[in-house]
Amino acid sequence: MTKKIKVKIVCLLMLLALIPLPVLSNDMSGWRKPTKTELAGHIDWRKESKTLYLTAEADFDGDGKKDTASLLVNDKKNKMGLFVILGRSKTASPLLLDVMEISHIQAMGIELAEPGEYETACGKGYFECKKGEPKVLKLKLPAINYFKEGSVSSFFYWDRKKKAFKRIWISD
Repeated sequence: MTKKIKVKIVCLLMLLALIPLPVLSNDMSGWRKPTKTELAGHIDWRKESKTLYLTAEADFDGDGKKDTASLLVNDKKNKMGLFVILGRSKTASPLLLDVMEISHIQAMGIELAEPGEYETACGKGYFECKKGEPKVLKLKLPAINYFKEGSVSSFFYWDRKKKAFKRIWISD
């Protein structure tokens, strides 16, 4: 794949990331953890993580309570989704941060991105930074590193002013 095509793909993914993130109801029926059978053939890289890169826990929103991010699948919808349940209360609505075809569960993973400074994809020169998009992301709270094994990566991090998750591309 040429660099020009990669840049176009990343730009398209960035545009899709600008779509507002929906909030689901408390009803998580139909969504479940993926089975080892669904991960078969792609399990070796997952063995590097205690959670198989399917779950990450931290205080993502800075309220002092543990939040949980999970990759789940839904057979009826033929989808996989990245969900976060904020630890504020037992009745907190799960947030759906991304959704893809169920087959992507074999290659997608999540892990913690610790507070610190991270060069973004635009900062690395993969494409021009958009207005307000930093070349270096300065995380004060943990974030969710959402990645395709051996490929692209983005962070979902909490924006305290907007009280919502924002997404930024880290690599192409």
